[in-house]
Amino acid sequence: MAVPYQHLQIEKKEQVRQMFNNIAPKYDLLNNVLSAGVDKIWRKNAINELAKNHPKKILDVATGTGDFAIAALRINPESIVGIDISAGMLEKGNEKIKRLQLENKIELKEADSENLPFAENSFDACTVAFGVRNFGNLQKALEEKNMTPISAELEWIPTTTVPVTDAQAEDVSKLIEKLEQDEDVQKVYHNLK
Repeated sequence: MAVPYQHLQIEKKEQVRQMFNNIAPKYDLLNNVLSAGVDKIWRKNAINELAKNHPKKILDVATGTGDFAIAALRINPESIVGIDISAGMLEKGNEKIKRLQLENKIELKEADSENLPFAENSFDACTVAFGVRNFGNLQKALEEKNMTPISAELEWIPTTTVPVTDAQAEDVSKLIEKLEQDEDVQKVYHNLK
């Protein structure tokens, strides 16, 4: 099993939580730059598929900083609940939601995909944008009562988690710092928003 920090003797879920808490302040910039904005296209395509089902109450699992939940508002659900195991990512997401004045439509909660704190049938749609690869136990998560897909047409895109050493993580942090200071990168990033 691939884990973010091979040298640590803690389970994958805890490693993922730690990794995302560490990168949360710079995650959106990193995601946009490293995907060259393609993440926005993937999100749009997924939401177009979701719209065919006209969901009113959406659960967004592994919501991160809430980008999918925010984008999904264009299909006009009554409400969206986003969950994630990373408090750091949720903090950044809540800052966005507050800045965009969306608190009455989106609620973010710290929760685990393998043990959802909701009654059965609380939602009529469940989304997972990029988080499946980070689940500690994918089978257990998929067996959760609210994780039943509403459409067989939705396609899973295989992804991988690459093991990262402390030195590599430090190199990525230095790269992010340089990118944050580069005026051209900042222009591209702000145009992608």
